[in-house]
Amino acid sequence: MLFRSEYLGELRTCEHSPALPMIFEAFGCYPSQVFELSSDEGTGNESDDSDLEIVENNNSAEEEVIEEKTEQNEQNEQQVQDTADKSAFEELDTETRVQMAEDRKDEGNLLFSKACYSLASRKYTEAIMLNPESALLYANRSACYTALQNGVKGLEDAEMSIALDDSYVKGYYRAGKAAVLLGAIDKAKEFFGTVAEMDEEGVTEEELSLLQSLEKRVCELEEFIDKKEFTSAIDIVKDLIHQCPGSEEFKIKKAEVLALMGTFEYSNRIINDIKEFNRSEERRVGK
Repeated sequence: MLFRSEYLGELRTCEHSPALPMIFEAFGCYPSQVFELSSDEGTGNESDDSDLEIVENNNSAEEEVIEEKTEQNEQNEQQVQDTADKSAFEELDTETRVQMAEDRKDEGNLLFSKACYSLASRKYTEAIMLNPESALLYANRSACYTALQNGVKGLEDAEMSIALDDSYVKGYYRAGKAAVLLGAIDKAKEFFGTVAEMDEEGVTEEELSLLQSLEKRVCELEEFIDKKEFTSAIDIVKDLIHQCPGSEEFKIKKAEVLALMGTFEYSNRIINDIKEFNRSEERRVGK
């Protein structure tokens, strides 16, 4: 944990732990990014979290460098640890690997049930190192990534699950959930359609209804843009982002509508946030 340029120590906890606000208050420090209602763009309805925007704090250049180096060091340490674990796992016999993978999976399931999705994903990653041919493990890790709002990795793992076992219904279901998060409506329909064929109760009416609603809203959005009714268009695109928070396409569409309305500051902010997120992802995977 960093406060200004001072290192306070390391804190590990579940990302959804109710203790986090108390910890931040006790130390007098807060995350580098906070979510607030933009007063200029807001509708006056504070319960509508589709208006939530990322407001960057005013960190100094020195603080940003320290935070970036700390993040990079943690990533490097994790990569070294993963490599070491993988090398150690490869020396084990098959029976031991399978049993250890099952143990890691159980640990991951327990963490997932407690909403500790990031920690759970690490357990599933260890299990995958031990048993890389398990469609179930990739599906489980996909669920973690989707819960963490990382639709790209969620979809990648779900598609890997399907590739390993095309009869495993959970793989298609996880792919559908990740596709919804990304706003990939057609893909979600395809995956959920396959689930329904394999298991009539595999997809809920609520999930199918959401897809139909999203399709309708996308059509309405284009109609309002064509009619130059931008106020109505921005309301719809905000709702789409609320339903599909991982959709880069809908966020770009929001920026386009805001630009058509003449609010270039907010339009540029959205595009810059997307670019920064993509750069962070590239640094994370070492591209």
